[in-house]
Amino acid sequence: MSGCDNADANRVQKEVQMADHAIRPEVVKALVATRRWDELTAQVAERARYCCEYCDLDFYRSPENYKLMQKDHIIPSSSDGPHELENLALACTPCNFSFKRDYAPPRDAATREQRINAARRYVEDRKKNFDDGQLKRERLIVGYE
Repeated sequence: MSGCDNADANRVQKEVQMADHAIRPEVVKALVATRRWDELTAQVAERARYCCEYCDLDFYRSPENYKLMQKDHIIPSSSDGPHELENLALACTPCNFSFKRDYAPPRDAATREQRINAARRYVEDRKKNFDDGQLKRERLIVGYE
């Protein structure tokens, strides 16, 4: 079952689905039984439907995608963000380390969904700026476009 979708038209629907997606305890238990998952990570992944919560990358689509899966603190640990389910998101390595780096969460985002949506917008803006800037210049240099 894939809940990932990159279409902008479905973004609001996806946000509602993500907020409403219940963690299936039997799935968490089965993942933990593989001894490759701890309970908290399994809960984070199950809630996110195994997709990056910032860019919708489907981690089960390929082995390469799967290897990019990691937990992220929505409010960074360095900003006293707690290491608990409510403050954790499932993220791909590029979103977490390249695009969400130096992220300062808005102080007025009261709910998890508001914090995720703010982080998602931040990541999208960083990706667009990178694509319009450095990547565009380097594509011209190497003759990509």
